[in-house]
Amino acid sequence: MGSKARHKADDTAHDTDHLVSIATELGEHPSYAAGETQGQPGFQDFVQTLRAWIIEHYDLPGSQAERIEKSHLLLHLMAGAPTLAGAISLLERFRKLVWGDRSIRMKRENDVVTIFCEQPLHKGVPGLLSDLWSLSFLLTEFEFLAGGPLEGVHGQVRQLACLPSATTRLLFDHPLIHGAAALALIFPARHLKRPVIAKAEDIDQFLGRVVPHSVGAEKSSRTLTMLVAGMAEAEIRQALPSSRHEDIAERLGLSPATLRRRLFREGSTFRDIKEHVLDELAKEWLRGGLSVEATATRLGYSDTFAFRRAFQRRQHCSPSTYKNSTRSGTA
Repeated sequence: MGSKARHKADDTAHDTDHLVSIATELGEHPSYAAGETQGQPGFQDFVQTLRAWIIEHYDLPGSQAERIEKSHLLLHLMAGAPTLAGAISLLERFRKLVWGDRSIRMKRENDVVTIFCEQPLHKGVPGLLSDLWSLSFLLTEFEFLAGGPLEGVHGQVRQLACLPSATTRLLFDHPLIHGAAALALIFPARHLKRPVIAKAEDIDQFLGRVVPHSVGAEKSSRTLTMLVAGMAEAEIRQALPSSRHEDIAERLGLSPATLRRRLFREGSTFRDIKEHVLDELAKEWLRGGLSVEATATRLGYSDTFAFRRAFQRRQHCSPSTYKNSTRSGTA
């Protein structure tokens, strides 16, 4: 190994050890388990260290300014797609223009989508950090475009587990398989139908905070989401007519556009909130012994078939199957 290569390897090892040390200390903080990552002492130090590590050791083509400009153009293009499926197809087609040899490939089998990340394989801790960052960044992009979290996500990496679990969770807080044949992000296919609601004017801010977003920081309080969910739940429990988005906005003293914008900042939409409330109440009442037909009526569905279809689409099982599984103790 030449002198220059040896110095680079030493720098990588030093920077990687420093990053892992900060992340491990932060991840072991008692409040971390409560999800209070952003406010923990040392979190901003971790974010800045991670940002510097990515710039220095991620082996990306071009200067940082060039990468930001190309990322900006690609996100603008993706934000113009009607659905997340369309946005991913555009990313699949043009990602190499931004990230060089880091391309993606989408594969769908039945109800599961796998996004394969094709990029150089590096061994050990630096390689695992690189792969985890790739998964986190990709997921963050998709959630930005869809305007909210993607549930049911998991990932797989090519390296064996060689990082403290606290460090791994900071970078990718989802189920993870180590030692896989390929680097991939996996999620339910239903997310492909989600509309792209990200706006062009939001892209600058997103790219400016992409590292904090990817490691779970910079997430605004979901106070308004919880308030709207509570209002929707109260209406259903009291058998009141279901409010529209505009009705809820008026009751909160907001314009419909302001409510939509504030929910977007919290990573949710009015439709997502309503569907979540419907599903949680359905599961509660089915567990309590209510029939499928009676549950559909109490939830305000037009008929039992509509309820079954909606529940199946979102929960991946029929109401009857869910009800029976609670009796056997498997739900």
